[in-house]
Amino acid sequence: MGFEPTVGFPTLDFESSALNRTQPPFQSLDIVNLISGCAIFGPAVCLQRQRGTRAFNGAMDVTLTDGGIETRIIYEFKRPIGDIEAHQLLADEAGRDILQRIYQSYAEVAVRYGLPIQLGMPTSRASRGWTKDVGSVNAAAVELLRAVRQQFADAQIILAGVIGPASDGYATDEALSADAAFVYHRDQADVLAGLDVDLLYAPTFPAFSELSGVARAMAETGRPYALAPMLHPNGTMLDGTTLADAIARIDAEISPPPRHYMLGCLYPTHAQTALQALRACPVRSR
Repeated sequence: MGFEPTVGFPTLDFESSALNRTQPPFQSLDIVNLISGCAIFGPAVCLQRQRGTRAFNGAMDVTLTDGGIETRIIYEFKRPIGDIEAHQLLADEAGRDILQRIYQSYAEVAVRYGLPIQLGMPTSRASRGWTKDVGSVNAAAVELLRAVRQQFADAQIILAGVIGPASDGYATDEALSADAAFVYHRDQADVLAGLDVDLLYAPTFPAFSELSGVARAMAETGRPYALAPMLHPNGTMLDGTTLADAIARIDAEISPPPRHYMLGCLYPTHAQTALQALRACPVRSR
């Protein structure tokens, strides 16, 4: 199906980029066990939360996510789209049908295994730099995902309003400053929060500056939110900021801090490196 189940507290999203599929997934169960242990069970891991993540995601230790939406649109459904612009499919019936089928397939996995799942809106590029009507595009995405959730009434589905970087998630030199990011992302954050999504979710941010700005924009909405910075294979953000430093600074500077952090759009071996570094960081009070 082109996707992999993911592991939570926080959730790990092993989505393979259509432009970066250079390494096979899950080379051994040892990696999966290490990642699970770091993310969920290791009491000394600084990623671990003590402020209600379990209550938010439910009683289970594993939460699935969607993954590879754009990859599946392009290669499975043979529908050309722009640069990660999955929201383009919301404009016509055929496109909406493709999106619905993709999200239904993920919900079916959650039902099959009795696990909660986070479904992210196809809105990574539905910000003012990519669409002229932020309000209607994001509203259409929320409407589509709510319809999917209604079809799976027995499933625990968390609807995440996805906010992507203003430019290329792999280009640190195109990342916005913290202040510019706050101004840019505030519009979309406010729209999604006003649509009452369960969670605001900012994945694939390459530089700490823009990650900090979008965090502030999401925090000011009052909705729960999560961050998933883009990482190098060595476990640092693409601008060289270590994951531990990014988490510590966001938690110290942004109020309220994220509900949790996620590792998205990377391979399990990269997550292994990042989580090993986090395991070595000092234990925090929270």
